[in-house]
Amino acid sequence: SFYWLRWVPHEGRNRRIRIGAYPEMKLKAARERAKDFNRALELRKDPEKYAFGLPEDATRTVDTAWDLYCKEAGAELSGRTLQHAKWQYDRHVKPLLGSTPIESVTKADVAVVLTQTSRKRKVDGRVVGGPVAANRVRALLSSLFSWAVELDLVASNPVARTKVRREKARGRYVLPEEMPRFLEAVENCENKDVADAVKLLLFTGQR
Repeated sequence: SFYWLRWVPHEGRNRRIRIGAYPEMKLKAARERAKDFNRALELRKDPEKYAFGLPEDATRTVDTAWDLYCKEAGAELSGRTLQHAKWQYDRHVKPLLGSTPIESVTKADVAVVLTQTSRKRKVDGRVVGGPVAANRVRALLSSLFSWAVELDLVASNPVARTKVRREKARGRYVLPEEMPRFLEAVENCENKDVADAVKLLLFTGQR
């Protein structure tokens, strides 16, 4: 990862900001971003807010941190993974923590979000929540706050030592109407050894 580390005279402290991860961010792009931070020093502005185009009086809420996280760290995630993470955030985190200043979020605040998420309920005609959802939201928040620690937005990760829910394994079986498509996929598998192994397991009833 690329970092920017400088003494900020008008703040009276060192600032350490994560610029991005290689190879998603190239050296040239990292240098350009570092120039934005250096320019902020000359203008006596907040380096992070200046570089990311945030108003100088913007409050560092969980929402604003999440938006930055999606722009910066989100580049390391696949499109579908990031889309699902955004859905989880909007559904479970935003209503409870979105407007909270990120530096004031406590372990108790996170525990409330996870407890609420672990309860299954119907929203817009679909069932949401449960132990699995709570663990996914916990992982999401842990990644967000670990990233925030690297950017010096918070001093520590409040998700640490929160409860991990016990998950029940779900059974998944090939339905009769799915079998033709399943066999077609096996036959079209490029690795014939794998295809033969799958057919052997299927036709002998072995796991």
